Amino acid sequence: MVGLYGKCMEARMVRKSPFLIASLLLAFSGCAVDSSPELAMDDPAEGPTALQGRAPGSDEVPVIVELNMDAKPEWTLMTRAVATQRLEIRGLQDALIGDLKAAGLRPRRLFRSFPHISASVPASSLPALSRHPAVKRVHSDQWHEPAGSDPDDADNLDLTRIGAPAANDLGARGDGTIVAVLDTGVEATHPALAEHVVAEACFSDLAFYENVRSTCPNGKHSQVGPGAAEPCDVENCSHGTRVAGVVHQVAPAAKIIAVQVGSIEGVDRVSFSDTDIIAALDWLGEQRDQIAGRLTAVNLSLGHGKFTSACDDYVLAPFFNSFTNSGVAMVVAAGNEGYRDGITTPACITSAVAVGASYWRDGNDIVEVYSNASTMLDFFAPGIAFHVPSDNGEFYGFAGTSCAAPHVAGALAALHGKHPTSTLTRRLQVLKDTGYPITELGYTVPRIQVDTAAKVLSPDLQVVGGSAPASVVRGTYFTVTDKVQNTGLQDAGASRVGYYLSSDTIIDARDVYVGSRYLDSVREGAVNSASTQIRVPASTPAGSYTLAAVADYENKVKENNRDDTAETNNVRVLGALRVTVGPDLVVSYGAVDALWPVFPTMTFTVNYRAKNQGPDSTGAGFRMGIYLSKDTWITTSDTLLVNVIEGTLGAGAETNTRATNVTAPLGLPYGTYYVGVIVDSGGVISESSESNNTRVAGQITLQQP
Repeated sequence: MVGLYGKCMEARMVRKSPFLIASLLLAFSGCAVDSSPELAMDDPAEGPTALQGRAPGSDEVPVIVELNMDAKPEWTLMTRAVATQRLEIRGLQDALIGDLKAAGLRPRRLFRSFPHISASVPASSLPALSRHPAVKRVHSDQWHEPAGSDPDDADNLDLTRIGAPAANDLGARGDGTIVAVLDTGVEATHPALAEHVVAEACFSDLAFYENVRSTCPNGKHSQVGPGAAEPCDVENCSHGTRVAGVVHQVAPAAKIIAVQVGSIEGVDRVSFSDTDIIAALDWLGEQRDQIAGRLTAVNLSLGHGKFTSACDDYVLAPFFNSFTNSGVAMVVAAGNEGYRDGITTPACITSAVAVGASYWRDGNDIVEVYSNASTMLDFFAPGIAFHVPSDNGEFYGFAGTSCAAPHVAGALAALHGKHPTSTLTRRLQVLKDTGYPITELGYTVPRIQVDTAAKVLSPDLQVVGGSAPASVVRGTYFTVTDKVQNTGLQDAGASRVGYYLSSDTIIDARDVYVGSRYLDSVREGAVNSASTQIRVPASTPAGSYTLAAVADYENKVKENNRDDTAETNNVRVLGALRVTVGPDLVVSYGAVDALWPVFPTMTFTVNYRAKNQGPDSTGAGFRMGIYLSKDTWITTSDTLLVNVIEGTLGAGAETNTRATNVTAPLGLPYGTYYVGVIVDSGGVISESSESNNTRVAGQITLQQP
């Protein structure tokens, strides 16, 4: 709808003389009525029947005033910011009401979390209202009809066709999520829903129209708390219960917030006003403690009119935009008039998720004959359901785009429950990318396929690179490098990369586990690279092996993809690895040739021999370290006297006896010391045993001169 403040307002299905109000709204704004869907008045046949009653004041116009202020949903704000925003909203509301009270502005609802007022105003005061500096736009308060019915033959709940049970089996059940159903109320005591309705409210406008009564159980215009959303008592009042039932069947673990937004015209007609829808959204915006991060979708299976292009000036658009920007999908039925070039409002709002109805016939999904459709549609979903919860604890069939919309709301909740960190944008895109394409209208709109979406909206960890040495000695540590990428469309939680030795390129339980490394959460598309020290067990037979890295080898991360290969693509061969027994160096002889006692700076001789008792050459030279120690446990932490370089030592080879002169250092405490020799003191040779490299050659007594 186009607003009055500097633009034209669309006048559609207002409840007192639609043609009179349209002419009033358009006349003073200087806008002409043309044939465009946004400006033309509806033929009564295109929309709901006009209200049978009339407004109490013959010249009063029901309006919703949008104020000049940007507000955010309260669950996105800190407590202090919530209070500040409410004060600012109330200040603007009070200022407008005070300034235009004399002009006949009569408030009907003041919204707390959104900067709007529902009011009535004499037609003659509309120019003054639209020109007020606190006013951004003035909208007519319009009414909507339910978009569902009882089917003649509801013999197939198409849950299997859209993959809902399979998605549930994959863990996409809606755990931890909430769907708000704005409708004719929900029977919270119904056996199928009793554990799932977590909050209730009712907003049913009485203040402006005659011959209209509230659907709130208390008979007033609003009610909050248990029982507040009890369905009304006329025909079609089970509509909301059936909508909630479809949500529950697609996402059985999701919770429901039931909001009654209907009013009863005359004897038995249920309609929904924009005022009450806004009141419901305003109340939802206040429920920050209960729904922050959990509210996945708001379902509105209602609408009116015909729009062939986006209606982003419609009064509900700012509310839809605010919820959508906060990660909440506004899922709306497209209507049941059978249009092929237009849909109803509010589905025509760009930020709405507009849903049409389809059914399966002869191996194909086709558009239901009654379903509205246009390029503005986001999805098709089954337009018929069987055995859904209805009134009085019963189960009945359900048909219409009213039935299709909650299939989508439930699908979004199912995906959100499986992947709590996924964004609304990501969930919607995955649903679109994985949907069954319906092309019969000359353009493509996907029919949701929940199981495929659940698979794709998952992490998928793969080892995409890495390296390892060509040869290692068994029983020794060596360095391996790997690169893990999350190629899925969801962040992966913490996991470990495991490394295995295999006699072939197929990694299985028969292979030798040789180590692992820890990965913190890997975001979608991100790469984690690291080098890790691992050890080949000393018992490993010498020979040629394949070294492989396995992402998430403990299966901590639930992975999936469209082809069901996510748990089979985690392995990557890093290279061929030759495992050898290796050299084994020992100090085969040691002795000390020294005077007794030894004074600081005095020279004495240490004799030793080094032997390689292993089956493999050292392959390189090494150092012999001579140390002084206060005990027989000789380590490189002791006092180093000298390092002597030795060359390569072949398998079984032994050096000659080396006589090395060393000097007693200054500054050591006086007393008795052990003289120790360490072979390969620099640790450059990988040996089959690193525990036999030391030897005590003798003792000296260090005394003061």
